[in-house]
Amino acid sequence: MALLEPSSYYLCLANAALVMDQQVTRRTTLEYTDSVESTKYYSKCLTQLNKQLASSVHTISEGAITTVLGFVCHSSSIGNWNLCEMHMQGLARIIRLRGGFQGLNGFLPLFASW
Repeated sequence: MALLEPSSYYLCLANAALVMDQQVTRRTTLEYTDSVESTKYYSKCLTQLNKQLASSVHTISEGAITTVLGFVCHSSSIGNWNLCEMHMQGLARIIRLRGGFQGLNGFLPLFASW
């Protein structure tokens, strides 16, 4: 899904840039804004996701769900529970607008429940 959806793709690039920056600098920080390149891709991700959520057609796309799940995973992995809760509320809203998990790719409900 990340290769098919621009917002998810940019989030993957932001994660990769962050990990690469950590390897080079030996820092242990995990925020997207701690790396110039990671910030660039994270910003592009947010721009793409905002465009999707502004359009009623894309609001319920699997790509939007995948991207928000990526935000949830990152926020929980660094222990930012307030941000994680915000993303979980957004995910719940998207799922409600979509009418539930029916019709989603087989792995997406599994990923969401994990």
